[in-house]
Amino acid sequence: MLKELKYKNIQELIGAKLNDKELNILEEIKKQKSVMVNNAKKPVFQKTLKEHFENSNRNEAIKSVLKDGYTQAKIAHYLGVSRSLICKIVKQMNK
Repeated sequence: MLKELKYKNIQELIGAKLNDKELNILEEIKKQKSVMVNNAKKPVFQKTLKEHFENSNRNEAIKSVLKDGYTQAKIAHYLGVSRSLICKIVKQMNK
């Protein structure tokens, strides 16, 4: 939502003038990558890789991590496997 608003509109919306630090924070938020999940924009990396894989089935965690916006390469590096193995797992899950 913030990406679609202009800073002036945000200041009017909240009823306060923003200082330079707050405007910089908004600029960083605006740059965040997002993904569409169930027709809603979701900021990338809601959880760390460790949080995704704790107490989870590996393949289900991979599915969750991909939805969260991580790349297959980052997942492979975290797990200590090749990206091609992650790709094969994803293909198997999508059958």
